[in-house]
This record gives sequence, structure tokens and C-alpha cells, in this order.
Amino acid sequence: MINKVTLIFILCSITYSCKSNKEDKVPVQHNPSRHINQEILNTNAYSYYLKGRYFLEANDFDSATFYLKKSLKYEKNPITYNELGRVELSKNNNLDAINYFKQSREVDPTYWINYINESRVFLILKKHSEAENILNKLIERSDSDYWISYANYYLALINYEQGNNCKKIQQLIEKSKNMELDPEVSKQYLKHKNIILQDCI
Repeated sequence: MINKVTLIFILCSITYSCKSNKEDKVPVQHNPSRHINQEILNTNAYSYYLKGRYFLEANDFDSATFYLKKSLKYEKNPITYNELGRVELSKNNNLDAINYFKQSREVDPTYWINYINESRVFLILKKHSEAENILNKLIERSDSDYWISYANYYLALINYEQGNNCKKIQQLIEKSKNMELDPEVSKQYLKHKNIILQDCI
């Protein structure tokens, strides 16, 4: 049986940090560099990007937006659009966040973290079919075992919330098992995996 308290815990973990408060509203971002090939090449663009990231982490969203947009004047790249999406997500401007994540994918459809981030926003909005659609696009287009596993992990959580067939959920968990190898994600992943599989007994 699906436990609603458990479900709330899971959704909190995959959107915002459960420990977030007014002083720390930035969505938790897992962005492992070894699984991302893109870089910001222009020196000025990179400098302004770093300033934008600094102000984002400091919860100064207006300054973050200013410097990130300034970075884009020197170089259009998916990384900066992704950060602008994080800014809007931090401000609970979910539709604006989606727009930035989409722009990031338009600039570079192989910047896989944007598919994950866009799906997170749809989960916040309880638009599960849209979240599933963007995750399935990642699976279809990517040849990265890591990001495909990440997408299947989110798909398992979506299907769990919707109370779908346990066999399908178990299959998605099996397809996402590479998450166990990531030291930053494995603890959360294993906790969710155990909760889901126990409920599916």
C-alpha cells in the first residue's frame, strides 16, 4: 500500500531540500561534472556566470538574474540557461523556470541535466504526464547510462505516486540501479528504493 506520508517525503527530496527555509530557498542541485561535457568557453561569459552562481547561492535572486543574463550576451549556452531556471524555481516562478530549461535544451539538446530539472518542475506542478514525457525524451536521446538511470529513477517515483502497477515500478527501479554508484545520490536513492519495494511486496 502506498503511504501518503512516505510519498510527501519522496517528493520533497526530489524538488527542494526538506530543510529549506526562507534563508535558504535555492533548489538542491545535483550536477556531477564527470557526467557533463559542456563548458562555457567565452571568458567574459564565464566570469559573469560565476557571479550569477555566487548570488544564486546567496539567495540574491535579482543580482543572480542580472549577471546570468549578462553572461548570455557573450555566449548562449545551456549551462547559464539552466542556472536562470534554478533562479526562477527558487522564486517559485515555475512556468518561467520551465521556459529557461526549454531554452537550454534548444541551445544544446544533449545537456541532460535540463531534462531532469524540467521534470522536477512538472512534478511540483503535479503534471505527471509532462514530467514523464520529458524524462522519456532523455531516455530516447541519450547514450549515457548515468542520465538514463537518473530518468528511470524519477519515472519510478512518478509511477509510485500514481499508484501504478508494482511490476512496472520494480522494472524502473532495476533500470535505475546505477544511482547506487553515485556517492551524492546513493543514500537518497536507496532509501526511496527500499520504501517503494517494501510497499510493492
